[in-house]
Amino acid sequence: MGHITDHERIMTYRALRFSRNDETLLPDYDQNLLVDNSRFDELKFDEQKA
Repeated sequence: MGHITDHERIMTYRALRFSRNDETLLPDYDQNLLVDNSRFDELKFDEQKA
């Protein structure tokens, strides 16, 4: 679930940039790095909030 919310945040930010005609190059992101540095595994599924 944490991976999905991370991805949605990134895509929402990118959509904002596109909608404002911001032509600055967007950097790639490493989804595994984001997951490896999260603490989602420390919470029970029903305790996780986006």
